[in-house]
Amino acid sequence: MRFELTSGTDAALHVLFDPAAVTPMRDGEAMLDGDAVERLEGAGAILTVDEGGDGEARLTLVVDEAYDDDGPAGRHDAFKRPLLRVPSGRLYFTGVEYVFWDGHPQPMLKSLEPHARVPPGDYAAEGFRVSAASRAGGAGGLFNNVVAPLGIFVVLACLIGTVVALLVRGRPWAWKLRWAGWSAGCGVLVAFILTALGRTRWGAGAGGANGNRRVIVLRRLGGRAR
Repeated sequence: MRFELTSGTDAALHVLFDPAAVTPMRDGEAMLDGDAVERLEGAGAILTVDEGGDGEARLTLVVDEAYDDDGPAGRHDAFKRPLLRVPSGRLYFTGVEYVFWDGHPQPMLKSLEPHARVPPGDYAAEGFRVSAASRAGGAGGLFNNVVAPLGIFVVLACLIGTVVALLVRGRPWAWKLRWAGWSAGCGVLVAFILTALGRTRWGAGAGGANGNRRVIVLRRLGGRAR
């Protein structure tokens, strides 16, 4: 099973968790407290993902199957965790400030976005980033090496065409404005398409910051979580 999850945080830390595994905070304790995070991760209730700052992170979650899409090349920032408890089979990927537990009086709405449904149980976790360079043969590489350069060339050509149409001599202004408008419109359309593609799996940024994609592989240890 594979899932694509997105998290956002203003606390510089993302968390993968099952609410049923998270114990209620003690009096005076908050999820932003480093001691609480360390305690919960040590108990296998949460899995933290540090992307080095605030903002959005995208995660490819792979459950009970091998991940060899990109081979070992280009993987970095790897980590392993012996246990992630998933008692209810619901896995959320969200900022640490939005972590909640079953029975929470006011679960944060951002934590209730689409989540992964997996078989309940205990899992071993392996995580890493895959660099954009290691995906040069895939859709990201096609975008970076072919589509984007060609699109930029077309946009520049349209810009030059707009200037030339306005400066050409011996033509009425109606003619100049018509052709300049067509040229500028073409450039804007191509730029819009490039931007839209860049935000999808075609683009270098499809995996997150700097064209990298975070991957976490979960392997079930066997037996239902208690």
